[in-house]
Amino acid sequence: MSKIRSLQKSALAVIIFCLFINVGIVLAAWDKNPTPRINLADENIFNANRTGQSGVDGYDGYLRNVAGQKVHSSFMLNSNACASCHLTHLGQGSELLFQASLYNTCTTCHFDPSMNTYNILSGGESGGRFYDGEFNMAGRIGVSFHLTTGQKKISDAPGADTATAGWWDQSFSCGSCHAPHGAYSQRHLHVNPNGQAKRYTNIPLSLVDAAMSRYRPASHDDKTPWLYYQSGSALAAAHGVVILNNSGQAVTDQFFVHLQQGYVEIIGSPGPAPYTITFSQAMFVDIEVVPAGNGQVEETIYRSGTTDFCTACHTGYLASQDGKTVTNHLTFSHVINEDIYQDYIGPGLIEPDDRLKLEKSRDIQEERLVCLTCHFAHGTDAAMMVDRNFEPMYADGANVPENTHLLRFGQQDGVWESCTVCHGAGGFNEPAEEPVEESEPTAAEPEPEASVEESETTEPESEATVTESQTDEFMATVKDETEESGQTTVEEEEKADPDG
Repeated sequence: MSKIRSLQKSALAVIIFCLFINVGIVLAAWDKNPTPRINLADENIFNANRTGQSGVDGYDGYLRNVAGQKVHSSFMLNSNACASCHLTHLGQGSELLFQASLYNTCTTCHFDPSMNTYNILSGGESGGRFYDGEFNMAGRIGVSFHLTTGQKKISDAPGADTATAGWWDQSFSCGSCHAPHGAYSQRHLHVNPNGQAKRYTNIPLSLVDAAMSRYRPASHDDKTPWLYYQSGSALAAAHGVVILNNSGQAVTDQFFVHLQQGYVEIIGSPGPAPYTITFSQAMFVDIEVVPAGNGQVEETIYRSGTTDFCTACHTGYLASQDGKTVTNHLTFSHVINEDIYQDYIGPGLIEPDDRLKLEKSRDIQEERLVCLTCHFAHGTDAAMMVDRNFEPMYADGANVPENTHLLRFGQQDGVWESCTVCHGAGGFNEPAEEPVEESEPTAAEPEPEASVEESETTEPESEATVTESQTDEFMATVKDETEESGQTTVEEEEKADPDG
């Protein structure tokens, strides 16, 4: 028996040692940038636009062929914008990038507040902030963030369903979410994150303009814009446009393809009609950016597409429950990507602050809770996390949760403020009541009648039942896997998902 116990202790020691090694590797991966930055001036390398060199007066110090030209879009034949990121003869990274990694190239400008561009280090923008161990800032503790230095694979994303098609083996970097050469969405969001663009096959083409020989996919006007990949590439085979004639021949090159507006025009001899088209719909996130001015900071308003974009990598986070879309992660589920205005915000059952990032439709009165309602896209830290009143929670650096899950809100008394900002400390916020002045009773006068608000609280139980059913439908559903031991604690939940 003692020999068995000895073997058990030895095995346990080995397991603990392996766990320690694994934890050490994970923690090390989260606080170091594996690729050294290159100071171009020290290496006697001169970028045409002097990108990243000291002594240049920020963004305005760039050399331009065309005044006001943009770095990431609207390229022209006489553009010098390419030299902002690429070196023709002395590129240090792949694709002739002037730094040895995509992360280092992007953060050369986007970590520099003098660049007159989005500073993703300070966290002043709507996406939150990054941290990689090199750029430490006072008070920036309790950090959780998307690790875009290239150390992780897309398959490492929490909720990744690697059994489905995707680019799971690619390194996760800035380019996994953003397209540096331009995109259809604001913030240059990627047109095909993780290869998750929706594919439509063999859709009949309908003639819509005989004079122009113009065709559109039947009943697919809302499936634009389309993706483009260079003919012959692997991506073109998976996501490119393919047009077949009635004989089954590929005749794509006999058509002009308008990717953004979603139509094709005959420019050659495609053979016998009818025609069919196969295409992939580009990922489009509708974002409205209200510029800063008149004492107001820039405001980002999400209109549509944010949940689809996030779950391109976090594919396992969505599920269907009672005909609604809900989150499917860890112990709790919550309705997401569904309109909550009509049943909850409009009647005053919840009163979210305007700074809470709900997705608001442009044409109809709909407001949807989405991933970015509770989370930052880039990351968060103690200096950014607030309470339900949007006041800083950890300004003194004390009591910061071990893992902040990229959340906009902190944790107090074991409860995440992300929940109470909508629901209040005890569940649903009650609609605000207006004070009613009561007259003092006299001997000749009856007691004053109940106010309108008081009358409402004494309605028959059927009214209360309706409110309870609404509450049950909206409140987070607890998947109680251990009914005998009770609800999973916050600490247990955090241990189950150390990467946020």
